[in-house]
Amino acid sequence: MIDPNASISDIKDVSDVVANAFTALAIAVGGAWAYWRFIRERTRWPRASIAVEFTERQLAPSNVLLAVKLKVKNEGRGLMKITDLRFDLHCVKPFDEGLAQQLEREECVYGDSGLEGAWPLIGQGTRSWTDGCPELEPEESDEFSCDFFLLDGEQVVFLYAYVENVKKKQGRKKLGWSTTAFYDLSPETPLTGASGRS
Repeated sequence: MIDPNASISDIKDVSDVVANAFTALAIAVGGAWAYWRFIRERTRWPRASIAVEFTERQLAPSNVLLAVKLKVKNEGRGLMKITDLRFDLHCVKPFDEGLAQQLEREECVYGDSGLEGAWPLIGQGTRSWTDGCPELEPEESDEFSCDFFLLDGEQVVFLYAYVENVKKKQGRKKLGWSTTAFYDLSPETPLTGASGRS
């Protein structure tokens, strides 16, 4: 409480002290908000969406090029680093002999997950960066390609694509984003890729 006998200069000194205290508090709150929004937030778990696209080209009478394009978009607020990519391509049709016999016996043929078919692996493409890895700012996207060279008789394929989340590891277990898609190389309308989000 201000003394009624205080001079104008004394009142001004008190008001200056109060104003300075509020200014310091505002700066502290603003600094804490800026740190959380622009620095701390960048170290939290990133979010991404991924999708695949296919393009096929006949290279020779018995050979087909299947180009797979993986589209990755950073939907989080922090910087996203990409260090590892993986593409697994499996043959769905024609069936290999073992699968065909099991299906004829009306047996469900599942892989290790117990959820997806145990389709034979045609090929695998991987890419790793140790230095100079791609970085995506928030809302930024990039594309990564992988080519597979197939025999003309392979009509339907199944693709598994994976992007590692470098910010989220559990010991040696790697976590990340994945998507799967079937693609039909026969003359009928192709099946397009699905997208994944995390």
